[in-house]
Amino acid sequence: MADEIVIAGLKEQRDYMAELRDEYRSGHRKIGIIKDGMNIDQTEQEITDLNRRIENLDRVLAAYEKQDAKRS
Repeated sequence: MADEIVIAGLKEQRDYMAELRDEYRSGHRKIGIIKDGMNIDQTEQEITDLNRRIENLDRVLAAYEKQDAKRS
Protein backbone atom coordinates (compact mmCIF):
# COMPACT_ATOMS: atom_id res chain seq x y z
CA MET A 1 0.00 0.00 0.00
CA ALA A 2 2.76 2.44 0.93
CA ASP A 3 4.59 1.71 -2.32
CA GLU A 4 1.42 2.46 -4.29
CA ILE A 5 1.18 5.87 -2.59
CA VAL A 6 4.84 6.61 -3.33
CA ILE A 7 4.44 5.50 -6.95
CA ALA A 8 1.34 7.69 -7.38
CA GLY A 9 3.18 10.69 -5.91
CA LEU A 10 6.19 10.16 -8.15
CA LYS A 11 3.97 9.87 -11.23
CA GLU A 12 2.21 13.09 -10.26
CA GLN A 13 5.56 14.89 -9.93
CA ARG A 14 6.76 13.51 -13.27
CA ASP A 15 3.54 14.56 -15.01
CA TYR A 16 3.76 18.07 -13.53
CA MET A 17 7.38 18.47 -14.65
CA ALA A 18 6.52 17.21 -18.13
CA GLU A 19 3.64 19.69 -18.35
CA LEU A 20 5.90 22.52 -17.20
CA ARG A 21 8.57 21.50 -19.74
CA ASP A 22 5.96 21.52 -22.51
CA GLU A 23 4.85 25.02 -21.50
CA TYR A 24 8.45 26.25 -21.73
CA ARG A 25 8.93 24.57 -25.11
CA SER A 26 5.75 26.09 -26.52
CA GLY A 27 6.74 29.58 -25.41
CA HIS A 28 3.77 29.99 -23.06
CA ARG A 29 6.19 30.27 -20.17
CA LYS A 30 9.73 31.63 -19.95
CA ILE A 31 12.28 31.93 -17.21
CA GLY A 32 15.13 34.37 -16.92
CA ILE A 33 17.54 36.00 -14.54
CA ILE A 34 18.84 39.52 -14.28
CA LYS A 35 22.62 39.68 -14.32
CA ASP A 36 24.61 42.90 -14.58
CA GLY A 37 21.41 44.75 -15.38
CA MET A 38 20.56 42.51 -18.31
CA ASN A 39 17.75 39.97 -18.58
CA ILE A 40 19.24 36.59 -19.50
CA ASP A 41 16.88 33.91 -20.83
CA GLN A 42 17.27 30.64 -18.93
CA THR A 43 14.42 28.79 -20.64
CA GLU A 44 16.60 26.28 -22.53
CA GLN A 45 18.59 25.51 -19.38
CA GLU A 46 15.34 24.97 -17.47
CA ILE A 47 14.08 22.59 -20.18
CA THR A 48 17.34 20.63 -19.94
CA ASP A 49 17.05 20.48 -16.14
CA LEU A 50 13.43 19.34 -16.33
CA ASN A 51 14.34 16.62 -18.85
CA ARG A 52 17.02 15.36 -16.45
CA ARG A 53 14.59 15.38 -13.51
CA ILE A 54 11.96 13.53 -15.54
CA GLU A 55 14.52 10.87 -16.54
CA ASN A 56 15.56 10.45 -12.89
CA LEU A 57 11.94 10.12 -11.79
CA ASP A 58 11.34 7.53 -14.52
CA ARG A 59 14.27 5.45 -13.20
CA VAL A 60 13.03 5.69 -9.60
CA LEU A 61 9.49 4.81 -10.71
CA ALA A 62 10.72 1.77 -12.62
CA ALA A 63 12.61 0.57 -9.54
CA TYR A 64 9.58 1.03 -7.28
CA GLU A 65 7.27 -0.70 -9.75
CA LYS A 66 9.70 -3.59 -10.14
CA GLN A 67 9.97 -3.93 -6.35
CA ASP A 68 6.18 -3.74 -6.01
CA ALA A 69 5.72 -6.43 -8.68
CA LYS A 70 8.09 -8.78 -6.80
CA ARG A 71 6.04 -8.35 -3.63
CA SER A 72 2.76 -9.10 -5.35
